[in-house]
Amino acid sequence: MSKLCSVIPLAALIAVVGVASPVHANSSKTLREYRDCVRGVIEEVQDCLEDNHKAVIDCLREARGLLRKGDLAGARAAVAACAEEIDLASAECIDIIVAHCEKCIAALEAKEMTKLAENLRRLCDRATKAIEMSSEQASKMIDRFLSLVPAPKQPV
Repeated sequence: MSKLCSVIPLAALIAVVGVASPVHANSSKTLREYRDCVRGVIEEVQDCLEDNHKAVIDCLREARGLLRKGDLAGARAAVAACAEEIDLASAECIDIIVAHCEKCIAALEAKEMTKLAENLRRLCDRATKAIEMSSEQASKMIDRFLSLVPAPKQPV
């Protein structure tokens, strides 16, 4: 199983960030704030990707245990619940990233640091796409697992 954490290399997220130059002479505080914003986005993405990866592994481990006990219905229910939890957690991560980004971008635009704001906007777009891709990959892994688990027999 490939690591969900490697969906989008961290370098790809950082690559968009390093091209800005200060517009104002007194912008070292603004640049520090910008770096803090970037760091916050990257850390949140890393945490979310790691959480999704761990959730899939834990979920499939639990489902395999249920299958070993012969509990097909329990295994299917467990992975279905996991898929829903991953989707909800991913949506929450995206909400956190978007709120953080909006606050930082507004602060940069208020200081007329439009290039930095645009760089951050691109980073934030990539960050949310990384979370969406992670969630989709987790769903595919779970769907693949479910396709291998026979449906429980219905009582006659």
